[in-house]
Amino acid sequence: MAILIGYVKDGTVYLATDTRINVDDRVHQRVAESDYKIKRLENGILVAMTARERALVDQTMMRTELFTLDKKGRLTKDHIIKEIFPRLYRFYKEEGFLGNEKGEDPYFRGSILIAHEGDLFE
Repeated sequence: MAILIGYVKDGTVYLATDTRINVDDRVHQRVAESDYKIKRLENGILVAMTARERALVDQTMMRTELFTLDKKGRLTKDHIIKEIFPRLYRFYKEEGFLGNEKGEDPYFRGSILIAHEGDLFE
């Protein structure tokens, strides 16, 4: 089980996650101050993510081009639904994180919080 919390107060977004990770059948505790499940992108978007497989979190966080702002430089629910989610879906499908034709269990089980300038989306 992973924990992901997002909260907005007075226009400030607060995000928190646990530091536990799973690698195969092993559970690890990370205590470093970096390499967490929250990342601030160059465009100001904050992404917080938990997933059953650490590889999914790592690969998603490395693909910063998946998380864009709209033409007005904003992050809106409409932009997330029409632009960001389809990109994420294609990426996860290409990488095999969504299962396969045999009906095997998909790797993607998790949550994503996306925030920008005081707005928080789940």
